[in-house]
Order: sequence, then C-alpha cells, then structure tokens
Amino acid sequence: MPWEGGQIFVADVIVSDDQESLSTSNAKHIAGEKGKVATGYPSWANNNTLLFTSDESGYSNPWKFDVARGKASPIFAQPIAQDFAEPMWSLSMFPYVVTDIAGTQALWTAIKDGRDTFYLVDIEGKIEPRVVETPYVAVHGLKVISRERHEIVFCGQKIDASEDIVGGSISSLAFSSIKPPAAANNVELSPSLVSEPRAITLTVQPGDSPLHVVYYGPHNPNYAGSSIEGERPPCVVHLHGGPTANEAQGLNWKKQYFTTRGWAWCESLSTP
Repeated sequence: MPWEGGQIFVADVIVSDDQESLSTSNAKHIAGEKGKVATGYPSWANNNTLLFTSDESGYSNPWKFDVARGKASPIFAQPIAQDFAEPMWSLSMFPYVVTDIAGTQALWTAIKDGRDTFYLVDIEGKIEPRVVETPYVAVHGLKVISRERHEIVFCGQKIDASEDIVGGSISSLAFSSIKPPAAANNVELSPSLVSEPRAITLTVQPGDSPLHVVYYGPHNPNYAGSSIEGERPPCVVHLHGGPTANEAQGLNWKKQYFTTRGWAWCESLSTP
C-alpha cells in the first residue's frame, strides 16, 4: 500500500516528432523507500520546486525537491507531530494547494486532535508554519480558484452544521459558505443541543502506544441527567472502519441522537 512505502521519481519528458507519444529519460529517484518511507501527493509549485509529503520523521510532513540543487528536503526546520496528509486511497484526495503565482506559499491541511486544521506554509522554509483558524473541523476537496487573487474553495463541515461548499481568500484569511449542498433532510438541530467533541489521549497499559479518542459527553440543556449521585452515563464506544481510517468531527446526527438522550459517545482515532 502507498502509505507503507511510496517512492517519487523525476525525469525528462520527451514528445515524439508527430506528437503522438511520450517517453522519459534521465529518471532520478528523489524520495521514499519501498516498505519503509511513504512519499506522495507530488505537484509542481513552480518550474524549480516539486512539493510532496514524506513520513520519514514518523509523520507525513511537507517536503520539496529543488531541481537546481537536485536535492529533496523537509520544508519545516523541525518535524511537526501531525499528519499533513491522509493515506492515499484515491486520486481525488489532495492535502494542499499552492496559493500564489510564484509558488512560494501553500495552504496545507493537517490532522490535529482528530480535526482537520489549516496551515499556511512558506515553501521556502524561511517562515514558521502558521495555523489558520476556521470553524471547519472536516475538510476535503481543497482547490485553488485563482493564484493571482489567492482564492481557494473546499468542502467544509462544522461540529454543529451540515457540510458546505466554502470559499475565501488567503490574503484576508476569511472563509464563508458559497452554496450549501441540498440538505439530506429538513430536520434542524438547535446548536444548544450539540455535544462538542473533545480529543483525549489515553494510556491503556504502561509502555503501549497511546490511544487517541474523541469523546462526546451527554448534553441536553432541558434535562439534568441521572438523579443518582455519582452515577456515570452509559457510553457507546465506536471503532472506525480500518487501520488507516479516521472519523471526522463534523455534525453527525446519530451521535447527537445518543448524546441528547443521556448517553456518551467515544470514538477511536487512528491519528493524533
């Protein structure tokens, strides 16, 4: 699988005289190791810089290959213990966009405490990566509309609202709904009823790897809960479907059904 070990090569592309076929030459391995280091999501920021992700540090972080120097290197001075890319399951997935014409800046998504988080990344590595605060906890379909105007679009979901198509400008760091998709139903849940997710790291046994979970406590302002002092609520423990899967923290009607009725909901995560 590509997340177990993926390699990236660069090569010269040659177009035939009749322009009916392509061939390559001077192929060069620049990053990744079969079965050990996973690299992926390559794209050109400009004519001299190839961006990609590598988990050489143990986490998928942004890297770049400099054509002039013929060398690949991490963009961050020190690795960040967050995954800046999800496992590569399909071609439609992509964790970043280049936001300027010169190809010196990118908006990257990372998984932090189980939530999708935006980072503004200086591709040249001169400025520390900066967290971009938004209310969207689940993000996908990130695309750039205009490098000239630094405009992007993505599908985003909040903890208390259905998924929206969101657009905005990197210059102003302001994002808003463009056109929400058609609602699956006409039922609306008051924000006062929403149980907010809380990321928790548990230690199961000393020496074991930490267990990352998201906890939704029982929540309903119209009810006090149990009348028995010290009684703990029943809890649904849900395991995500697979070793590379991750449960998003956007509004989920099934979870809120239980939490509004006195139950807790605990979700396991595959990444911190």
